[in-house]
Amino acid sequence: MRIWFIAGVTLLGFAACGGSDDTVASPSSTEDAGSSGSSGSSGSSGSSGSSGSSGSSGSSGSSETACSTLAQDGASVDIKAARPPVPAATGGAPVDGKFVLTSVKAFTTIFPEGNTVRAFGAYTLVLGGGGTTFEQVVTSEEGEVTRAKGALVVEGVNFTATPSCEDPAPDGGFTVISGKYTADATTLKMYVVRELNITAELLFEKK
Repeated sequence: MRIWFIAGVTLLGFAACGGSDDTVASPSSTEDAGSSGSSGSSGSSGSSGSSGSSGSSGSSGSSETACSTLAQDGASVDIKAARPPVPAATGGAPVDGKFVLTSVKAFTTIFPEGNTVRAFGAYTLVLGGGGTTFEQVVTSEEGEVTRAKGALVVEGVNFTATPSCEDPAPDGGFTVISGKYTADATTLKMYVVRELNITAELLFEKK
């Protein structure tokens, strides 16, 4: 879900705040499509070599695996400081549908309660398959857009989001995010631990 998340914000969008998310290897077909562009440079060996330089367009091969055309329906939000303790997650049955991020809290004593830690951006999330799949688009405050989709597994109060694709594709493989959650018919709260052992709460509301 790089629910810091969402980072450049990406998979479930929180990577911007850092953290040590697990990764899984990207499909080799994606690597092959992108790397094929380098063959274009061989064009320089012939008089028509200048046309060979167009081989660099092969790098756009990743577009063949573009994850999503999901529109960004969320508004930009800031990360606000909140006092511990972190609310206990209760789990629940994830509800299929579209959700938008409406608030982000970072539970810490480093900042005064209610202070803005930093801008987060906008985040739209779609759950499907009875809460077994996710699709998302995250837009940073700088306008950078990250898209992802994949499998969502919930067990008790814990979730794991494993993407089948990310766009743009991260170095070193896809980002796997795990944490705790609370869900009801209209809201979804996700709790993830980031750097300095700070837990963040992302609140999504169903549209």
